[in-house]
Amino acid sequence: MLLFNKKTLFFLLWGMLLLFLPLLLQTWEITSEASSNLLRFFIALSILFIFIENLAFRVGLCFLLFTSALGVFMPNKLAVMFDDLDHSMRDFFYSIRGPKKPSGEVVIVDWDHKSLQEGGQWPWPRTKIAAALRKIQEDGSRVIGLDVIFAEPDRMSAGKWIQRLKNLGLQIENPKDSKDFLSQNNGLSVTQEQVRKLIFGEWRERLEQEDPNFFIDESTGEKEQESALITKFLERHREEWEFYQKQKEERALRAGMRLMTQPYSVPNDPMKAMTRLSNERFLFRNEAEKDLLQSDSQLVMDNDYEFARVIRQTGTVLGGMFFTESSDAGRMSTYVPTSSLTEQDGLVISAGISGARAIFPALRRAYRQVLNVPIIQNLAYHQGMLNIVPDKSGSARWYTMLMEAPIYQETLVRKKGVTEIDYFDPESYDTKIIPTYLCYPSLALEMFRRAKNYDRVEPAVENGQRGLLIRREKGFQYDESVDFSIESSQNEYFIPLDFKADLPINFYGYGGAWQTEYKHEADYYFPYVSMIDVIKGEFEPGTFKDKYVLLGSTDPTLSDLVGSPFRSAFPGVEVHATVLDNLIQEVFLRDLGLLGKVYTLLATLTFGLIFTVILSHTTSFLLVMGISMSTLIGIPLYSYWGLVYGHFLIDFVYSWLCFAGLFTIVSSVNFFIGSREGRFLTKHFTKMVSADVLEKLRDDPEGVSLQGQKAEASIMFSDIKGFTSISEQMDTKDLVTMLNDYFTPMAKVIMNNHGFIDKFIGDAIMACWGVPYPDEEHAKQACISCLEQQKELRELSNHFEKKYGVNVEVRMGIASGEISAALMGSEDRKSYTVMGDVVNLGARLEPACKDYGADILLSETTYQLAKDVIEVRCVDKLLVKGKTLPVRAYQLMGLKGKLSSKQKAQIDLFDKAIELHWERKWEKAKKYLNELLEIVPDDLAAINLKKRIEFYEKNTLPDDWTGIFERRRK
Repeated sequence: MLLFNKKTLFFLLWGMLLLFLPLLLQTWEITSEASSNLLRFFIALSILFIFIENLAFRVGLCFLLFTSALGVFMPNKLAVMFDDLDHSMRDFFYSIRGPKKPSGEVVIVDWDHKSLQEGGQWPWPRTKIAAALRKIQEDGSRVIGLDVIFAEPDRMSAGKWIQRLKNLGLQIENPKDSKDFLSQNNGLSVTQEQVRKLIFGEWRERLEQEDPNFFIDESTGEKEQESALITKFLERHREEWEFYQKQKEERALRAGMRLMTQPYSVPNDPMKAMTRLSNERFLFRNEAEKDLLQSDSQLVMDNDYEFARVIRQTGTVLGGMFFTESSDAGRMSTYVPTSSLTEQDGLVISAGISGARAIFPALRRAYRQVLNVPIIQNLAYHQGMLNIVPDKSGSARWYTMLMEAPIYQETLVRKKGVTEIDYFDPESYDTKIIPTYLCYPSLALEMFRRAKNYDRVEPAVENGQRGLLIRREKGFQYDESVDFSIESSQNEYFIPLDFKADLPINFYGYGGAWQTEYKHEADYYFPYVSMIDVIKGEFEPGTFKDKYVLLGSTDPTLSDLVGSPFRSAFPGVEVHATVLDNLIQEVFLRDLGLLGKVYTLLATLTFGLIFTVILSHTTSFLLVMGISMSTLIGIPLYSYWGLVYGHFLIDFVYSWLCFAGLFTIVSSVNFFIGSREGRFLTKHFTKMVSADVLEKLRDDPEGVSLQGQKAEASIMFSDIKGFTSISEQMDTKDLVTMLNDYFTPMAKVIMNNHGFIDKFIGDAIMACWGVPYPDEEHAKQACISCLEQQKELRELSNHFEKKYGVNVEVRMGIASGEISAALMGSEDRKSYTVMGDVVNLGARLEPACKDYGADILLSETTYQLAKDVIEVRCVDKLLVKGKTLPVRAYQLMGLKGKLSSKQKAQIDLFDKAIELHWERKWEKAKKYLNELLEIVPDDLAAINLKKRIEFYEKNTLPDDWTGIFERRRK
């Protein structure tokens, strides 16, 4: 049976995740660079998860992965909730930032309350609006845009008045078409007779000027004269005639459309062509002549036609509205044709935009359009949609830059039930309407393009950012009727958009016209000019000089108000103005969309991992609070900086909540684990270490690895001299009492010097410095502790001699180096202890004290670590039992600067003697030893060294002898 340990199981689970991760990344359509970074990150997390066994870390890592997965596969309702929270925070940031100054290049002409009071209720006669456009253009405007739709014919047109007179019972005949017009003789009204004469008179004068040899025979009848004029027209103006014959194709090309349901009504006789050319080029000499024309036959000019001409000549950008919501569930894929498809089913603009859906997968698609009346629609060079799509809260935070709308093609399909097709038999086919979707620009985008003369719009991706690349190839081509100038600046301009082709709006302020009582200066508001003042000419010359001019309304009765971060009733026309100004100043906001979410996810995982590692390995309250507060405050501050100064959007609420949850969970787990380990450490170390060391252990239980750790430490073994004989002299009760009286002050001294009492073994004490908590001063602390124990013991020994009649002396050995520390024992009973070669060396140095008459012996490593605070003398090169390499043994004489002159002489003379002894200079060595013994007759180290030299003098030493003394006893 195959058994899995934890690491193997974790490895298998993470391996499965990494196996499917590339498929997920491909499904999400994430860029290769982002995919590579994410894949590397998950591999790193896999390694960490498998090999780091800290529970708090693993809990934090699992929480990070869960929240990351939830962020990718978030349910729609939850995503909408977080979007609303992000929007609310962004509105709050706008309120903190306050108003900003627009560029001053955008001016709004407002159908305000004053205009509606003086000029009358809406709709106005379009001759008034045309006059306003003329005056704005004559004042030097750069471009004009209309945030208005003229979806119905002007009620004030002459043709409408004729119809109203007919409705009143007046006998006014109106010809249906030009054929009917030519066939009529005396039945025409006076006005229509004037029109007929005006048209032919105009062309007679024009043709006679063009050809001096052309003349009309006045003796012929009226019809013959008209026939001669038409014949001459076809001869001299063949190009105009062919132009109108091809008008459908020309209009389709200009609109970027190849398919339309019904052909445009091409003039089917020269008379109608002559009439149209007259209307456009020759007739409009005065207002009286304009009033002669009527819309039905295009023989009489109406207000819509005059308005359309002004729009064309001034290059005004016209607006249209697209509808994207309907009760028809199949509106996106099907279309039910009606019997009256007209030109309004296709928006005519200067250029269609192709390939948008490949870049913007969630591009909005309209099912219906509300456009201007055909005569206005057809003559406009530039048109853009007016859609402002608010979110469910009613606020317009994004601006729709592009939208798809249908153009319908009529085609033939085989009838059901027809098996054999006669290609020349119309009865074999049914007619079917097929929608073709083209992409159209917004009003602000089209105004910007028109002003900058950008004739190409291409959806593109630059540096991972979706957007529109608008550029200039040849510039817009206009006919000779235009009366405006265009600008040629940089050749390319990139506008970043999100996956819906929406642009986040960088609002400037509260909106509306500035009032003197307002808190902020007028520079913080868009310039507003009343429409009635424009019509009357009551505005400062130069008001519109080189300005982008938008015509719209802020009056509440016209219902063009939306919500904004600054106010709930924000003028719709100012939304267009704000986006247009964003484009002019290049302060538009960037929304990276899915790519931004990927990088936000990577940032959350990266910093979350760092914080998890830190928080899972500390119980410091200040550190935890510092990291938590700096992160939870820093994330909103960074988002605010990005909005206000960096001009990009960061949806931070979800990440912020992830970090808040991460800090709470990891800190809580770490706290409970720390509390549990703290209780465990308290239980096991309270009697073994000092209070300050125990406090450190409680504060940082991770600093102690109970499962095993390597550490640099110093080990002390102490043993009572002649304890066997002492124990034989005393009864058990007194012996136990005496040992307890001995251990208590010794333990106190050890713990006061940050030592850890490993165990009491009979009369011996085993203590450590440097474990369980690291201490760089472990060797110094051990030496100081041993000296203090000896001092304490001298006082205690007098007490024991008086009470028990025994003299208690203690030998101590200290060794330093790397040891292993762990909690060891059976499942039911364990204790924290140390082990290693250093421990064995310390245990060997303690009994070696008897050979040198020393109270404390040190290893060479201990001496090197503590030599700044102690005074020693090297007593031997010692090879202890169980070791193959010798160590220098040092007798601890006292603290540096605390020795008597006798002790200093003792050290100096012995050091010289032992060095000479190693050099085989026996006589000189004995000389120094004799001097030493005169000062300290009972110096056992000197006595034994002298005896050893005398032995060497009598015996031949091997050539490789280096002075090593091998101690064969423990």
